[in-house]
Order: sequence, then C-alpha cells, then structure tokens
Amino acid sequence: MSLASLAANLPLLSTGTTTHVLIRDQLRADGFFAVHHFAHQSQTQLNNNTTIWVSFTTNTQSHYEVVARKLGYTLRSPKFAFIDALPILTAKNDKETILNTVFTNIQKQFESLSAKTSTATTVKPAITLILDEVSVLSSLGIDSKTIVEFILKCRSLVESTGASGHLIISAHDDIRTPDHESVIRFIADSIVNYEIHVQGLESGYSDHATGLVKIIPRTSAAKEAALTAAPSNQLLYLVTESGIKLWVPGNSH
Repeated sequence: MSLASLAANLPLLSTGTTTHVLIRDQLRADGFFAVHHFAHQSQTQLNNNTTIWVSFTTNTQSHYEVVARKLGYTLRSPKFAFIDALPILTAKNDKETILNTVFTNIQKQFESLSAKTSTATTVKPAITLILDEVSVLSSLGIDSKTIVEFILKCRSLVESTGASGHLIISAHDDIRTPDHESVIRFIADSIVNYEIHVQGLESGYSDHATGLVKIIPRTSAAKEAALTAAPSNQLLYLVTESGIKLWVPGNSH
C-alpha cells in the first residue's frame, strides 16, 4: 500500500501552521487511511514533532503498526507514543474524572518524548496528537460536557507546544445520540480547520470504488488554501491489497 495518493489530495501538516482535523467515518466506510495519512506526515515530514496516538478502540498498538507497515511507513520511532485508553475508561467508574486520567497520561507521554528528543541546542518539540474514535466516549456514557472539556484541554496542550502543533480527531458518524452529535458539532464549529468525511457509496458495494471522501474547510484560511492545494473537495477512494487510491469523480484512476 502507499500513502502517495493521499498526500496529493488530503490536507497536509506543516511546520509553523497549526492544523486541526476532524475525520468523520462510518462503520461501513472506515477512515483509518486518513488517520494514518496524518500520522505519516507527522513522522516523516515534521522533524520537530512528536506523535501521540490515543486509541479509544479495541485495536492494539501492534494492529496500528501492521497497518502502518502496509502503508509504507513505521510507527516505531523515539518520537512516537501509543496510549491504549479503553482499559483506562472501562476500569474506572467515575465518569466525571475518567478523562482526566487519560489526559494526564497524554501529558506524561509528551514530557517523556520531549526529554528523549530534546537537547540543550534544540527547540522544544511540538506535538501531533491523534484522538482515535472519540465516539466511543459517548457510547460509554460520558456526557458531552466532560468530553468537550477533555478535547479543549487536548487542544490547549497541542497549541502550547507552538505553531507546529496539530490535533487529529476521528469519530464515527453512525452514532445518533444527542450527546455524541453535540460533541461532533462543537468540534466541527469550534476546534478544527478541516473536516474529512469518509462515506460509503449511496449505490452500495462497488468493485470500482470503496467510498467517497469529502474535504470541508472550516476556517477562512483553510478555505483559501483548499482552492489551490487539492484538485477537488470530493473524491472517490478505493482500498485494495496493493494500495489506496483517491481520484476526482469522472476522472480515470
């Protein structure tokens, strides 16, 4: 597999510009490749960034590492840390403070990565923070206010590391509860520069395309950048054993 097609079509992370992204996917159209696109960008293109991947799913670190290798890069790096948050969430009963424990772990991991990668002559590392499938939090009964406060603290941590900090959030769109929908609305309206929607085809299964990717700029700067950075804000994608391809509907691939 390769991420080259994604780099040519999806928003890019860069040094000196903070980019926050919400990836909205579905059970039948997994947005894993978009999350890996940003992890790969952070690992290979941003020399001063550490990457912390917080998983709220049942997927293990080895699962993400296998997928990364198939996509042509590695998560094994002194600048990378993985937090399996689900055991933390299911081991504690106090839903009011449960996310404080997750956030404390994020802080500790960042401090540890910074100590490993910083020297007296280098700039303090920035952070690319991935919150993978925050929709799980609502499913566990954590209220929207607590989730929003957690995400705001994560954004503050990312931005405190400088203009090169990035926050990547993924969530399932299939969950239709008032709490989850209010969290997603808040993230889209108040946190991110871009939304990336990964959807199944309305026509159902096809051998020619797995689904549709929509890129929605949420800020004026992102809208301006989108005019020149990507060929289209609506793309078809195909996941195969040999790679992931994105292309503009109507064009050959």
